[in-house]
Amino acid sequence: MTEDDLEKLLELYAVPEADPAARERALFQARLALSAGASIEDEEANTGSFRSFWACAAGLAAIALVLFLVNAPGQKTTSDDLAASRDLLRQLEGVFPGNLDAVIERGETVEVVLADEPRPSSVQRVVLTIADRERPVRILSYSGQRVCVDLAGRQLCFEMLVTDSGGVIVAGDDFVWTRENPVKIVGRKVTAERLAQL
Repeated sequence: MTEDDLEKLLELYAVPEADPAARERALFQARLALSAGASIEDEEANTGSFRSFWACAAGLAAIALVLFLVNAPGQKTTSDDLAASRDLLRQLEGVFPGNLDAVIERGETVEVVLADEPRPSSVQRVVLTIADRERPVRILSYSGQRVCVDLAGRQLCFEMLVTDSGGVIVAGDDFVWTRENPVKIVGRKVTAERLAQL
């Protein structure tokens, strides 16, 4: 699927433009809140709800995108899946600049993992797929980023590292996976590769 084909499909499912009056009200409220000079305590109290709101919004947007891509016509290939993952990661990076740690896809469910504080992320993006009979788990993240995921009732934490040759090493507390040494993780087959530049 080319980018033009994707744009044509997205036009079919286009979100209607926001009402200009609603946009103005939101802008007014934002300016009013910023000019009020909230105290540090108020800011700290509101941070949790603000993060929760954006995490939910990102999760819903990611789910909608994944559902669209899953239901798009045509047979998907591995390169289509990688392109979709690359696009999803790019869009979420735009929504959460410097705050995105990982995106975990389980079938039609998408979990967005955010950092506590903004920080620069690696430009080396990685995708890890853990096979599962019911639904594979796909994890999109960055080289050197520690990711934790619940798998088979076990909290599994690991880092995905891109090598100089473009290969990927997945290093956990009790395992090391490479393409040359493809050990199973929690009894499941794993594939990992670097996502091409966005």
